[in-house]
Amino acid sequence: MNPDYEGMNDAELVELAKIDEGAFTALYHRYFDKIYRFIYKRVSHRETTEDLVSLVFEKSFLALERWKPQGYNLSAWLYRIAANVVIDHYRKASRRHEVGEEYLPESASTSHDATARLEQEEMKKKIDAVLQKLPLKYQQVISLKFYSELSYHEIAETMAITSNSVGVLLYRALKLCAKEMKKDTNTFFPLFFLLVFFLYYVFLF
Repeated sequence: MNPDYEGMNDAELVELAKIDEGAFTALYHRYFDKIYRFIYKRVSHRETTEDLVSLVFEKSFLALERWKPQGYNLSAWLYRIAANVVIDHYRKASRRHEVGEEYLPESASTSHDATARLEQEEMKKKIDAVLQKLPLKYQQVISLKFYSELSYHEIAETMAITSNSVGVLLYRALKLCAKEMKKDTNTFFPLFFLLVFFLYYVFLF
């Protein structure tokens, strides 16, 4: 008798998928449309989107052992993988562009850009370290909003809360993040400037 995949929740399917290919196929069909729309919105190219979606599910299959039901829910976890895949896609495209220019004389602006990027990477590391100290639900809402760039409605659906609750949760998460950054760096970060940091430093391509 075949298992009732459709009647299983995500945690049950993930556990079964470790030994049953059919269970992972069920997960694939359950989340394919969401992941496809998420990636297509960011690359606007059908063939590239299809390749990246395949990569997302390949990575998720190989990492099933690391997903835990008491952590991020599966939807948020898949969005996180998808966001990383998109970032890697653009980084590789950027590197290919840089290789084509590697024999050009280095200008002052090029040197300045390199310095600015190093400063950005350093700030990113500091903020990443602070994020790891936040409660899991705060990490999740910040990740979904700024990293995965989901709407309030999409975040609400992913976290199984109301859209109004998303706004409250995000405010509290950023407020606590600002407090932790002040503690770690001895610098006060108003919420507005913290938002700028997230938009321009943490989630760089």
